[in-house]
Amino acid sequence: PVSPREVTVLRQFKLCIILLPLLSLHRVRIVILVNSVRTSEMKELGAAGGQSPRSH
Repeated sequence: PVSPREVTVLRQFKLCIILLPLLSLHRVRIVILVNSVRTSEMKELGAAGGQSPRSH
């Protein structure tokens, strides 16, 4: 007897396994995208003259 929740988790797990190779292929592009977005955000914040509120 498998609960529907476990089924959905298993499906998501399979999806992750399928998507992982694709993600690793596109990781460079994703990193470049994220970096460009971050740099543009930092420029806007710098223009506003404030530190980044999202400091980890």
